[in-house]
Amino acid sequence: MEYTRFVGWDVHGATSAVAQAAPGRGPATFEGTLATDPAVVRRWVERQPDRATLLVCYEAGPTGYGWARQLAAWGVACEVVAPGLVPVKATDRVKTDRRDAIKLAEALRAGTLTPVRVPSPAEEAFRDLVRARTTAVQDHTRVLLAWVAGGEAAAPPQPVPGSSVTSDSPPAAATPVPRSHAGTVVATHSAPHPLRCAPLRDMDITPP
Repeated sequence: MEYTRFVGWDVHGATSAVAQAAPGRGPATFEGTLATDPAVVRRWVERQPDRATLLVCYEAGPTGYGWARQLAAWGVACEVVAPGLVPVKATDRVKTDRRDAIKLAEALRAGTLTPVRVPSPAEEAFRDLVRARTTAVQDHTRVLLAWVAGGEAAAPPQPVPGSSVTSDSPPAAATPVPRSHAGTVVATHSAPHPLRCAPLRDMDITPP
């Protein structure tokens, strides 16, 4: 498809700087700043007479892929580009939203940007779930290793919402864990620890 205009968005949480470049070699022009709000962006799209042949791009970042999917639903082609692969001139030492939008529009027209694949909402939700699980496993491993080491490196306990423990409550004292000469942990807790395995007599070890 031959596009009639190339639009660069420098997207932030509250506003987006917009610049456009026409086909050819002329410099891109700065259009202005839009509020990052679906109603405002939709009105901007409806004002574009050539939106069917418009190509928009913005850098991947905290705003995610929602804008790319929304623009596609409104009939506007949009690419999400890798921010680390955007060409940068040696003379570009001043960084502003206006300059970034113009740079994106001109690089989009020149074809020097690297687009990334826009995942579906289900794929994006699954990625978020995997990241959350990885973080939880790392936190659990850190706490477990600190407990095995004797509690010296354990972080102070955090208050649980809805409990009687507050941030002013003194943390529970860590119980030292002695070690034998072979380096194995000798348990000295009077109450059974939740991480301790059940005795063999309580386990069903009948062969199948």
